[in-house]
Amino acid sequence: MKKKLGVLALLCGGLQLFDACCGDIKPFFDYHQLLITSDLLVLTPSQDTVVTLRVQPGDVEYISSIAQPVFTPSAYGNSCPLPGEDGAKYKMEAVEILADKDFNDTLPAGKSLSSIFFNGRAASIGLPITQTVSDLEFPNADWDFVVFTPEKPSQPDQTFSLTVKVTKSDGSVATGKINGVKFR
Repeated sequence: MKKKLGVLALLCGGLQLFDACCGDIKPFFDYHQLLITSDLLVLTPSQDTVVTLRVQPGDVEYISSIAQPVFTPSAYGNSCPLPGEDGAKYKMEAVEILADKDFNDTLPAGKSLSSIFFNGRAASIGLPITQTVSDLEFPNADWDFVVFTPEKPSQPDQTFSLTVKVTKSDGSVATGKINGVKFR
């Protein structure tokens, strides 16, 4: 009986040590700025184009969970979790796209253009991003979302600076800016 208890104690101690080799597990991430790139995407054979924006989290910080159980699944699965694999700590509540110049008569400079931008990974155009924010969520820190607009400004020869703002569930705002965006 003592031999069985000794083996059990060694096994539990070994699992504790194995579990400890994962170190400080930081399953969530937070971001404080956005990295933005833009492309023109050809939609039709007549060479109609739309502007797409690719948005990634920037200035990423990994955050530990509040409590760590004694025996975590990583001890049994023989692998430690990757930093940020549980996603963003604070979910997106709103995404706004702002232009530095008047887009048209109804969308002056500084007014949100989010009503004319759509999810670039959706199967169809569907609803604007103002109504589908949860579809744009970053599942990990290396992810991005793509939005596009088929709309063209009233003066297509202008070059715009666009600012993307993401409001998170904790009330913080992450922003990013891209200059030199031209609609054709």
